[in-house]
Amino acid sequence: MKCITSVSYSILVNGVEQEVFLPSKGLQQGNPLSPILYVMCSEGLSSLIDDKVIRSLIQGANASPSRICVSHLLFADDSLAFFRASRSDCSEFLDMLNIYQLAAGQEVNFSKSSVYFSQNVSDSMKLDLQQMLGIDKCLTNSNYLGMHILLGRNKKFPSSICVIGLG
Repeated sequence: MKCITSVSYSILVNGVEQEVFLPSKGLQQGNPLSPILYVMCSEGLSSLIDDKVIRSLIQGANASPSRICVSHLLFADDSLAFFRASRSDCSEFLDMLNIYQLAAGQEVNFSKSSVYFSQNVSDSMKLDLQQMLGIDKCLTNSNYLGMHILLGRNKKFPSSICVIGLG
């Protein structure tokens, strides 16, 4: 944090150095520390999600008949979270996001986020969870980053899954 908070700036106006000032917006785009800090924050988010899954507070999506569970995927600056389409999982997810946001000093932009529900989630449950999450955009197609999300096609898998793409 010392590397981030100890920086100061001074500008030249007509060749004359002006008063030194401190940045107030935190880490800026283009700072060489940005990618490293983003990876560190992503690791923190991943650990928080893993903890919720280990304690059975959130259940991810089964990705294969052998019950390999996927709770989240992180790629560059995109994050996908998979959990049961239930009020309890949604509440735990929001609780985890609040912890992450406070610790990382970052905020999820829910206006840039979207949610996708498997076929077996009722319309009333979709609306309820969307309101609870504060996400307006509900995807009806199942593509993310050019890949097809296959949910609800195999009846051996859980029938009510919610996928959130965080902005």
